[in-house]
Amino acid sequence: MAIRDIFVPLAPAINFDAQLDVAARLAQALNAHVSVVFTREVMMSSASVPEMLIAAGVVVEAIEHETKLAETSAITQFEQWRSANGLTGADQDRTRAHADAIWHERIGSIADTIAGVGKVSDLIIIGKPDPYQNLTDEIFKAAIYSTGCPTVIVPDRLTDDPLAHVLIAWNGSVEAARAVAGAMPMLETAKRVSIFTVPENPKTLYHHIGLIEHLEHHGIHAE
Repeated sequence: MAIRDIFVPLAPAINFDAQLDVAARLAQALNAHVSVVFTREVMMSSASVPEMLIAAGVVVEAIEHETKLAETSAITQFEQWRSANGLTGADQDRTRAHADAIWHERIGSIADTIAGVGKVSDLIIIGKPDPYQNLTDEIFKAAIYSTGCPTVIVPDRLTDDPLAHVLIAWNGSVEAARAVAGAMPMLETAKRVSIFTVPENPKTLYHHIGLIEHLEHHGIHAE
């Protein structure tokens, strides 16, 4: 199956430069559509604000103001990113194969957004979980466990073309097979594909050799 619909989930207070960078490169290489979905939580009422925050002088209006500023900044960053990468707005003619991107906003749980949109996407692009930001772990778990959609996890900074050299970590498992199947459109576009494996017995060695033959049938010459 071709990758035509890429989903990039965003949330306030999370750096998403690398996510957008990878999304642009993959969209251009695969002629795909990018759906950037920014999700913020429902505004808190005064009754739900913790007493500690009230004691510190934090009010609902201030929290709402900061959230709106973050959203406005994210929209501006998205527009600059789309323009810099030559991506158009979404074209209603889905039969045309070209890269485009569109912005969406949602209010609610980021996990619910990912679970819903991820199930009807071809690929999800998220940032690497940060141990100091619980929300990034929530995003990771929702993408991996609640969607069934192939997911690309990107580092904080991208130093090379994500399709310059793709490495497959292969152990013959069902999980590895699903990863290869989900990534097949990217493997077909990659300039170089390598397989890393540690054969432990003749049976697993056969599976490793079989993977090379399987990729050959897709026109992929793996090392």
